[in-house]
Amino acid sequence: MIITALTLSYCHNDDDDDDNDSDVNLAMLPGTWISTNQRGHENYGGEEDSWNDNYDPNNPTDGCTKIVITNTSGNTFQVKQYEYESSGWGTPASYSVTVTSNSFTMTQGTETAKITFLQLNSTNMVINRIASGTEDGIKFTSESETTYKKMN
Repeated sequence: MIITALTLSYCHNDDDDDDNDSDVNLAMLPGTWISTNQRGHENYGGEEDSWNDNYDPNNPTDGCTKIVITNTSGNTFQVKQYEYESSGWGTPASYSVTVTSNSFTMTQGTETAKITFLQLNSTNMVINRIASGTEDGIKFTSESETTYKKMN
């Protein structure tokens, strides 16, 4: 199963000095977030795929993701991720993550994904996700950017 948690449209300034990335305001993170745009690319066993999908958080369609984030302690959070399927939100995947500066790393099975916050405020969150691993013995790499709207 490929990790899609926290998968990203934000124009990142390439002139920014990566050593000066500011910490995210973790107080903004808890809540329910629904994706409004997901774009990215993947190489799966040598086959390339790319996507740029828009979603209406008030009228979700297949592929739209919802994440519910709660603070469990300090900079540690519980993340429940749902994907919209046909007529409703599917069974959630659940993760515990610890945010350091503006990112965290998740590992599930043979996949590792680094999630970096590009924007986080009271209404919007934009993340970048870089992942690699194997699925059914096939190597893959992917990078995506997802924009979320806070629903509460």
